[in-house]
Amino acid sequence: MLSTRRFCFCFISALLFAAAGCHGLGDTKGGNLHTDQFLGKEPPLTILMEEFHGPAAQADADRICAELISHGLSEAFVVAEADEAYLCCGTYRDIQDKHYLENKTKISQIRDPAGNPVFGRGWGVLLPEAAPRSPYDLARAHGSYTVMVATFDLYGHKHAAAEYAEKLRAEKWPAYAYQSDVMSHVTIGAFNDDIFAADEKGAPLSPEDKAALAKLNLHQKAAREVFEEWKAFNLSTQGPKGAAVIISPEVKRILAVFPYLNWDGHVFTAEEAAKMQGTSTRRVEDAKGAPTPDVVKKKTNFARLVKSSLVAIPPPEHGPPASAPPRNSPSSSAPTRGPIPTPSR
Repeated sequence: MLSTRRFCFCFISALLFAAAGCHGLGDTKGGNLHTDQFLGKEPPLTILMEEFHGPAAQADADRICAELISHGLSEAFVVAEADEAYLCCGTYRDIQDKHYLENKTKISQIRDPAGNPVFGRGWGVLLPEAAPRSPYDLARAHGSYTVMVATFDLYGHKHAAAEYAEKLRAEKWPAYAYQSDVMSHVTIGAFNDDIFAADEKGAPLSPEDKAALAKLNLHQKAAREVFEEWKAFNLSTQGPKGAAVIISPEVKRILAVFPYLNWDGHVFTAEEAAKMQGTSTRRVEDAKGAPTPDVVKKKTNFARLVKSSLVAIPPPEHGPPASAPPRNSPSSSAPTRGPIPTPSR
């Protein structure tokens, strides 16, 4: 997305589109769309023009939205909460909607004083959800590892994660929420290397591990796919010694009390996990890595996808909060999306 610094001046001196009536599906008031009406439902498509993060996010988005509306783009609206805001245009049933295509063209014609497109053609996305402000943001956790106990990926997932973290805090668990655009996670605790056996301490992510994670980011896969890739990646890089030996009584207690994830409000049981078996297929490759006609099938236990697990705390996606304490992180790699697997040791 473009830097918000570009919007510190009045950039819509001569818009090239005419005023349009509102054809959206949602209830927009004063340039702000109230997303609660879509909770538990399939959200509509919208055109994402810009996103903002930080203390001035909503004020910046509202100012630009008001200017767009005053110049004729009547369907511009803002989805905002706390330190996150999304500037959007219209709501649509699908990308074949004639009005959707018209608005993308209008947006592409918005120019800055130098004549450069400000928003490009906009991004067609499902209606974004802004994260509520929470004192339990995982980015504020002072540690290197945490235990993931919940995942939410339906519309409203950011609020669901924040509420579940609040619930666990009320029950005296040191819970945190991690928010991303498509999935949100809730974790418990913040730990350092002393949770592992003495001969397991101190190994950071290897250069190969960092390269693999960077490749996932480069491809910008959907959050669910990345999450599953990380899970598989974790299992495949443990090496001959297997997983690191956890000696922390607190980590063991958390995993014992929360053995399986709360996924969108459903807490998996051991009985359900035992039934999560399937078959995976893999194309056989020759010595040079070229695929052959042969296919290998094997039984796979998918229960690992719903088990609570120790994960590494990632750097914040949009930079550390102003009040966040310094973190003793085992890795200085570029920010990654979501909690990442504990590195092999």
